[in-house]
Amino acid sequence: MFSLIAALVCQAASLSGPAPPPGSPRVVFSAGVERRVEHVRYHFTDASSFDTATLVPHFFEQSYDASNTWIFAAADYRLAGAAARTEAAFTPRVTTPGSDLDTFFDPSGDVIVSGTDGLVSLRSWAVAERLGITTWRGWTIGVTVGYRRSRADFPPDFVVVTHTIPPSTTRTLTTDHETTISQVVESGFIGAAGWRLGDAWRLSASVDALPITRALLTVSLPEKYPGRGTTAAASAFGARGRLAIERLFRRVTVGLGATGGGVWSYELSSGYRAQSAGVTLYLRAGD
Repeated sequence: MFSLIAALVCQAASLSGPAPPPGSPRVVFSAGVERRVEHVRYHFTDASSFDTATLVPHFFEQSYDASNTWIFAAADYRLAGAAARTEAAFTPRVTTPGSDLDTFFDPSGDVIVSGTDGLVSLRSWAVAERLGITTWRGWTIGVTVGYRRSRADFPPDFVVVTHTIPPSTTRTLTTDHETTISQVVESGFIGAAGWRLGDAWRLSASVDALPITRALLTVSLPEKYPGRGTTAAASAFGARGRLAIERLFRRVTVGLGATGGGVWSYELSSGYRAQSAGVTLYLRAGD
């Protein structure tokens, strides 16, 4: 993954345009907020057991309503003659729907589902680096690499166990702690363009194609497994885009945009999926 990015970065100085003229700003800072509606799901298949002496087919799924308000800041600058951008973002901690369910297929034909489906305490942060390499028909083409980390804490809740043979449902209150850490590393290619709409208005667009996306989910159950966690990984393809309208006020640009994206796993047995849509408001100084 990083070897591909490094090879493309090494070409940046020769493929990018000339450095900005004297007097232009060295760094352009921007900051803003994005209200994002987002849903995330992990799915992993392995062998396990619920009430049998031998392992049976089994999968577990964790799903989260990760909708939140992202607060972000960014800096645009030149790196080896190429247009570069560093971004950082975080969310406040929110209480939101989340589930952790295990499904077992016993030899008797009984299908057992066990777990919690209630609320979790969730927060996230992310960083990303973007580097423009060349231009094509008004678009800046380049590469990106990013990292996102989310932590979910499960409060005391009822563990619900259902059986199909015979049909039954039980609910047991648990106070055992559970924490999950989601880590996503993504890399790929970017495109960005802008169009003037008169003297003060501007339309901007960006698209990201992220074929090298790696998601890690670590589950920690300290009462059940003291001192260790269980980690599962999935590979996926991600894509996202943004369309924004901007207005220049003297030396400050105000922008309002719409965002959308998704992630789709390459394998069914090790799955990471996400869908998001949002509205963003930002200010940029130093244009």
